[in-house]
Amino acid sequence: MARFDRIDTSKLELLDKKKCFLVKGTLTLDDVNKLNGLNKKIVLVFENTKGQNSDIIGYLNPNVIRVSVVGGIDYLHKRKYNSKDYIRRTIHSPKDIANIMKTFETIERKVMFTWTESQKCMFVYKTLCEMLNGVDSNERTVQNGVDYMNTLTGILYGRASCEGVSLLFKEIMDRLGIECHYQLLDGIHAFNTVKLDGEYHGVDLYWDIQNKGENNKCGFNYYCREDGNAFYSNRYHDLSNEKEEIRYPVMPFVDEKLEEDLTLLTSNKKEYSHEMTRYTNSQGEVFDYTYLGESGGFSAFIVRNEDNINYFYISKGDDITTKLDNKTLSDACYNCHNLSGNETLPTDIKRFSRFIREDGTNFIVCPTGKTYGDNIMEYTMLEPQEIDGKKVLRKTVITSENDFIFDKDANFRYSVANYLLSRNRLENRLKNYGGYVGFASHETRKLFEMQDERDIEVVMPKAA
Repeated sequence: MARFDRIDTSKLELLDKKKCFLVKGTLTLDDVNKLNGLNKKIVLVFENTKGQNSDIIGYLNPNVIRVSVVGGIDYLHKRKYNSKDYIRRTIHSPKDIANIMKTFETIERKVMFTWTESQKCMFVYKTLCEMLNGVDSNERTVQNGVDYMNTLTGILYGRASCEGVSLLFKEIMDRLGIECHYQLLDGIHAFNTVKLDGEYHGVDLYWDIQNKGENNKCGFNYYCREDGNAFYSNRYHDLSNEKEEIRYPVMPFVDEKLEEDLTLLTSNKKEYSHEMTRYTNSQGEVFDYTYLGESGGFSAFIVRNEDNINYFYISKGDDITTKLDNKTLSDACYNCHNLSGNETLPTDIKRFSRFIREDGTNFIVCPTGKTYGDNIMEYTMLEPQEIDGKKVLRKTVITSENDFIFDKDANFRYSVANYLLSRNRLENRLKNYGGYVGFASHETRKLFEMQDERDIEVVMPKAA
């Protein structure tokens, strides 16, 4: 449950006569039920929305509760934001902030946790640049005295001012745990500085939005391009008269670094190995096989016979077709899936696990040896498929908390094959989650049938 600390609002315009509580921790349904039962109107203040659940926020009673997301407009610590105009920009109805958070979540689901901070930042920057249009002072959208283009709500319209854009960028960076600062020349311009992998960088997303290239593509012309002297010497970034702003020691990225990160973000994560080779042995049995390379002095192959596939190792230099013709493959080779786990394998040979779906398709999962925070493990998933009339071996990199290699009970294996790694779900996870497939519990069908992988619908507020 969350903790609620009463805020002294005596010096805060707009809030001076309201009961305001700073929320520490994650809001729960129990918290919401208690808050909704209050008779007096209150304002819940969040430093940012990191760790909060959009659905739970949306359950708050709009008749008694307003939500203030401080974010870049830090009226708790900076005096220049104590005025009504600034504080009003942070306040939202529970429904609006829930919809804003859901839009953030659709972006964040595509951020791979294996990326570096600079890669995550570039992805968010690119996404916001291509989904937003910039507006100037003549194109404001005002409702109830609030210019929505200067707030987080601009993301629901797909339009925002420089102030709104910079607030949105900071909020998503905060949600991802990346240090980011909203910097404002009052009445002139807003931009950001961000700390990526240990170094500060200056970014002006609004200018890149206003200068998009063909097909609405982000050009990254104002992303981490200048050192501090150049970045802050621009009259729109000159903070010399802003006493509550810090001039950070920003550094530029070299072009090669930007190109490397952009290539990674736009690359297709689905790979296909070489076309499988067809072989018919002397008994008329048909096999498809693919050579995968050498390991520990052995040659590795994927072999498919009708609907069955296996990952085999044979001695280096041996002919796979001879093994297939003599039908001695299973006896002569190391079939790591069938080992009990106690045998000593040749150096560098990895185990694999084979899964069979209800429709008869089957696939193999092998560990890559890479692990990430919170015990996330990386695997290569290998699955024979027919593409353009050719039999190929599809190779996909996936990540999960599960140990797929050692045998589990039948429910676990069924759950993995038909739900966690079903073809439709896997396609969705590759597209929207960068290959992260999640975790399988023993509550097989119920667990995965409850998970809705459709895009979250965002309810758009009416523009004035």
